[in-house]
Amino acid sequence: PDAGVQIQRVVSFDDGALCIEDFFQAEGYHHIAQWWPLPMGATVEGTVITLPSGRKVGFHAPEGSRVQQIPTLHAQRYGHPTNAISLRMTHCMHEPTRLRIRFIPL
Repeated sequence: PDAGVQIQRVVSFDDGALCIEDFFQAEGYHHIAQWWPLPMGATVEGTVITLPSGRKVGFHAPEGSRVQQIPTLHAQRYGHPTNAISLRMTHCMHEPTRLRIRFIPL
C-alpha cells in the first residue's frame, strides 16, 4: 500500500493447467518479484519442473519476465530447515499490468 500498488489475484484451471493471474494497478515504474517455492528434491530444467515423485510440470511465465532458480531453505517442520529451490520471477511495470503464470502437467 505504501507504494500505491493495488494487486488482485485470480486462480483458475484452463485445459488442466493451474493459472494464476495477478493484476497490478499503479502509477509510475515498479519492479515486481514473485516467489514460487518448490518442494524439497524438485529440479528445474528450462521451463520443466521435475517433482520428487518424478512427475513433470511445465512452467510458463509471461513474456518479458525473468525467471531464476534461487537456492532457499524450506521448513517442513518448525525449526527444521532443508535445502530446496524456489523460482523467482521478476518483471518491471510502468502501467497497469496483468501477469499470468501457468503450471501445466506434462
